[in-house]
Amino acid sequence: MRSGSWQQNWREEPSAQQCPAASEHANESVFDMEWRNDLPDGAAVRPDESQGRFVWLVRKGAMTEQCFEEMRAYLIHVVGSGRWSQNWGTRPQPCH
Repeated sequence: MRSGSWQQNWREEPSAQQCPAASEHANESVFDMEWRNDLPDGAAVRPDESQGRFVWLVRKGAMTEQCFEEMRAYLIHVVGSGRWSQNWGTRPQPCH
């Protein structure tokens, strides 16, 4: 499934032998979530995306710390395992 600049890759997770070492992933996307004291127009969340980087900005008080940490852990997992990959017109990354 493809939508915008992200691609879902729901397959078995690759073994450690199939994936290059983490230092070899220089061209891959980085995902994270960050707290912000305030966001424009009173928004609760806002994406901040560029090639190789995607960060969900979350207004403090818009969600609980537990919700933030659980969502962040899961989203880092699906991006880090290669189940979601950023696609800016080049071939998707095979492992991460």
